[in-house]
Amino acid sequence: MDELIESLKQQDERTALVRETENRIGLHNAEIIRAKAPDFWNLVTERLRALCPELIQTFPTNYSRHAFMESLPNGFFLNGGGLPRRILSAQLDINGQRVRLAVRLKNCIEDQPTPQTLPSIDIKVGSDDGLRFTFMGKAHDDPQDLARSLLRYVCGFN
Repeated sequence: MDELIESLKQQDERTALVRETENRIGLHNAEIIRAKAPDFWNLVTERLRALCPELIQTFPTNYSRHAFMESLPNGFFLNGGGLPRRILSAQLDINGQRVRLAVRLKNCIEDQPTPQTLPSIDIKVGSDDGLRFTFMGKAHDDPQDLARSLLRYVCGFN
């Protein structure tokens, strides 16, 4: 066989091996996400459910420190108390390996909330098979940390 043909054959074999490995890793990661993401997301939701009343109780007259949560299937609405008010909808999408987000902004009491652009929270698997939820450019591997980050975003805390 000619040297060119042999080289092309070896190159195709290497490419096929790389694709097969990437596919196996992708399937493995999808299984891990399906297995672990619902529990992680439930912990995020539970933490937010606890933090919202705690903020109201701690800061009863400072509405900018208030947050309200309403449950949705596989997610929630999270509303900031001050103005401008962010209203965040978050729902876990296991098959899409992300959390779908929608946000609306209300600048004053009379305004109708206007939709804002916000990327989804991507879910990745780390080298330790732990989950990483990436929100606003920061990876969170702790549900409590992600809950705090969502609350900071909605209420505009720095």
